[in-house]
Amino acid sequence: MRQGNVLDKQPAQTYTKMGGAVEEQHKTDHYMSNRFLAWLPVILMIVSMVSAREPVTSGIEHKPDPPYHVLTLGRQSGTASLSSDPAWEWTVHNQGNIQVTVSNFGYLGGRYYDFPIIDPLTGDPIQAVTYPKYSDLVYSLRASLAIGGVVDGDTSVTWMEFNPDMAPFGRFTMQSIDVTRPYYSDEAHSELDLVCEYYDTLRDLGGVGQWHRPLGLRVTQRSMAWSGTKLGEFVLVHFIVEAMGSLAVKDMFAGLEYGGLVAHNDNFTEPQDRVCGSTSGFLWSWPADSDCPSYDRVEVGYIMANNGQPLDGQFDHKSPLGAVGIRVLATPTDTCILNYDWWNYSESLGRSWHPQRRPQPGERLYDLSSHIYSLPMDKILYYVMSHREFDYDVMTTAVDKTAQGWMPPPPAPDAAILATFGGNPRNVLAFGPMDLGPGLTAQFTIAIVAGDSVHHNPTAHEQLWDPYRPMRFYDQLDFSDLAENANWAKWVYDNPGYDTDGDGYAGEFRVCNGDTTWYEGDGIPDFRADVPPPAPLVRVIPTTGKLTIRWNGYFSETNIDPFTRIKDFEGYRVYAGLDSRKSSMTLLSSFDHHNYNRFTYRQLTEERGEWRCRELPFTLESLRLIYHDPDFDPLAYTRSDPLVYNDTFYYFTEQDFNQFDLTNPAEIHKVYPDATDPGTDTTQWTEDDLTYEHGQPLPKYYEYEYVYDNLVATIPYFVAVTAFDFGFAKGGIPAKESNILNAQIESYAQVSSDSVEYHDLEAYVYPNPWRADADYRERGLENRDKTQIPARSQRIHFANLPHKCKISIFTLDGDLVRELDHDYPPDSPEAMHDEWDMITRNAMLCVSGMYYYVIESDDRTQVGTFVIIM
Repeated sequence: MRQGNVLDKQPAQTYTKMGGAVEEQHKTDHYMSNRFLAWLPVILMIVSMVSAREPVTSGIEHKPDPPYHVLTLGRQSGTASLSSDPAWEWTVHNQGNIQVTVSNFGYLGGRYYDFPIIDPLTGDPIQAVTYPKYSDLVYSLRASLAIGGVVDGDTSVTWMEFNPDMAPFGRFTMQSIDVTRPYYSDEAHSELDLVCEYYDTLRDLGGVGQWHRPLGLRVTQRSMAWSGTKLGEFVLVHFIVEAMGSLAVKDMFAGLEYGGLVAHNDNFTEPQDRVCGSTSGFLWSWPADSDCPSYDRVEVGYIMANNGQPLDGQFDHKSPLGAVGIRVLATPTDTCILNYDWWNYSESLGRSWHPQRRPQPGERLYDLSSHIYSLPMDKILYYVMSHREFDYDVMTTAVDKTAQGWMPPPPAPDAAILATFGGNPRNVLAFGPMDLGPGLTAQFTIAIVAGDSVHHNPTAHEQLWDPYRPMRFYDQLDFSDLAENANWAKWVYDNPGYDTDGDGYAGEFRVCNGDTTWYEGDGIPDFRADVPPPAPLVRVIPTTGKLTIRWNGYFSETNIDPFTRIKDFEGYRVYAGLDSRKSSMTLLSSFDHHNYNRFTYRQLTEERGEWRCRELPFTLESLRLIYHDPDFDPLAYTRSDPLVYNDTFYYFTEQDFNQFDLTNPAEIHKVYPDATDPGTDTTQWTEDDLTYEHGQPLPKYYEYEYVYDNLVATIPYFVAVTAFDFGFAKGGIPAKESNILNAQIESYAQVSSDSVEYHDLEAYVYPNPWRADADYRERGLENRDKTQIPARSQRIHFANLPHKCKISIFTLDGDLVRELDHDYPPDSPEAMHDEWDMITRNAMLCVSGMYYYVIESDDRTQVGTFVIIM
């Protein structure tokens, strides 16, 4: 095997009061019977190969979720106080290509299969871990922090018993390195840091007859996320664990218990249209991207679909092709040992089954299977976390490994079924031991990392899979993207080649063909990424048939990259689309600096050499100075016809497209062409230097616009302006662009609401009449992203609206059909428009007929009619 600030609170309906205690009403985590029916034909085929026994369904017994009586330390007096109302919250990392839900009580990547979390910044509903972004491909990671140790002779494990303080102390705080964000902070490390504290001070399990011995811990959790290429493929989570009590925690182990189903969201909420199996394993290493043979450490415990879940022999948009996993980036001490264990339900045994090494002479063999997910289990889970063992991958379950020191596999047919489908394996990735004295802290960092296209052949499983010879299938899996992203997570945590503490050691490197590549840092965390420049501040000015896209790039152009420590802004790109999908966005115009990359030829051997670029881009003026030629043209020198200068060969390429003309009114142009740069010292700015168009004083020098015209006034447009840099050639880092999806603004090319209000323009409705036979969907006027059923995509549009009003729709008999509250900021590009989905207030589809509407605003009331012909 290749080893290679309002945040979303947990919904109130999840919790109910029972006998003075709080118990969680949750779904049992098992092979649900309706989903098992979809698997039955395939499972029976395997059973016929290995056994005459027919498997039966059964659930996995969960450890009960913790009741919620929390003993916390008093903030002022230091005495103990009892909080019965902890501020449980969920929120979302939605910056990059991986969308991760996060809680303030020790859960990461979801808790249930049907538990979407609303991103408080965007309004997007996110399930567990969704990857790639907006794909609805759900990886139910459901990782929960577990910490175990010995306190005063008693072994205790805190797992699912963490709780935050009462509001407002227990709530998340947001921080960002982006100076344009209202939650910008010097303490931030990423585009969005989510910081929270929670405690292990639970004693009474809320009247359900259980008792937990708390370890007396306070956990500070900081999760960090970035956008852009590669940086958007992971989320880092840093933990600080503090012993608050008067007793030491001896032989402490920490880790995460994780794992769950992987499928498209539809297959969690609707009858499955395909077999949805999940599997897990641990990827130790992967071949490095180098001309010289070497391997990079990956060390990711992953979950993924067992076969990519094709339909009729083809992958489609519901096929989860990637893998999502956890990498431990740093442990509290260098002596910590990493352990990996998993278990799954065995039908024939009627209980959980897991790999286990044969005990050494004198060593006790724990029968863990009957204890997993049952109480009492502190000592059992502590044994799993602390026992030195690294389990094999789930796919290899059916292979007999007794000769390698393992206990036999489960009985047939379960061994083949577990290897083939995986089902719902649970995993523990833990490390230790360490001692934590009173008042001391232990710090560790993990990455939740994803990689795409592990599955790339939709027929591979059908053609190659054999549970007793799994390597034919396993060897064709492609973990290269997961491995590369795991490396990037490690590099952001600890920048390779950078001496953070100044002791002269900058990490580990390889020399290949004379080229030095740093692949490890100095062991001191940096939490610093090479991020794209902040997106500019954008506003859209609508008029009939035209959108004027206006932005200020002061923060984009003056930003210093925290990873490379250079000012690397290169340019802007303007996009537009007819819906919000990234694939629908089309480049309208771009601007970038007038600069060039210089490639140098280097002789490696007598027979072989290479061209490489390891310098920052050069301006044309600087090249003319270097080569003492006022007419020097870099593009005159190509790879096939290079420049020879001081016995060295060079050729040049444009950095991006060199679209540097800012005077053409049909392209990106300066709003204030005569403005001068006032610099970054704000104390030297004068009123003549400034514009207030974006809600704050900003230099006119950085104000740009693009006019998007000849538009249809009756349909919405999605526009975005991104900023991009020139990369970092010396470190092999490509150019990066700010996230286009995060920058989208929806607008109609109609008269703005402030003009409507100033000129008392009359509101109107379109289409009028609305006709069922008009083919609005086929003409692209409705349901352009094809995400809605026809009956839910029909729309009546209201235009020329004031920014705040109430729209009431009535039948001719005066019956109220629907009310719409229209409330937008006055300068919003959507403030002049609203729409009705033709659904009544009784959730019924409206019928044919004439309707009248009343639009009530502070200044006036307007009345009109429209017709619907079904």
